[in-house]
Amino acid sequence: MKLYRSDPKLKYRSIDSYRGLTGVPLNHTEFLKQLDPNITDAVIMLNSKGYVSVGSCQGHSIVEYLFTNRQNFVFTGPYIQIKPNNTQIDYLLKTFNTLLTVAKIEDDTIWIESRFLFRLFLTNRYLSNKITEICKKIEII
Repeated sequence: MKLYRSDPKLKYRSIDSYRGLTGVPLNHTEFLKQLDPNITDAVIMLNSKGYVSVGSCQGHSIVEYLFTNRQNFVFTGPYIQIKPNNTQIDYLLKTFNTLLTVAKIEDDTIWIESRFLFRLFLTNRYLSNKITEICKKIEII
């Protein structure tokens, strides 16, 4: 039996290729429930343009992680992880390398995230909105 984030028994989440953070496929009815609210629009936008997300997070306070009974790692800034095809790689790296965001290759995925320095001064909601603004301009490749 697969457990989803909404299930209270779930303690750990793992990334599974071509699936959401908890292993829920993009076309699964539970997929949208897996997304953090501030990054949802960007993920949906990228998926609708043919980019396959395999993980995302709106970013969470390190204080939330340190002072609660969280078992899993907390990302301190927003990100979207994408499994690109060969024609999308260079385009994504070029498009998301801006003042506030960066795209980097890790294994066979691309991580789109806010630059670390700006996480110290700007809110995760603001940084998520900046990622969403760039996603609106992304072309279908």
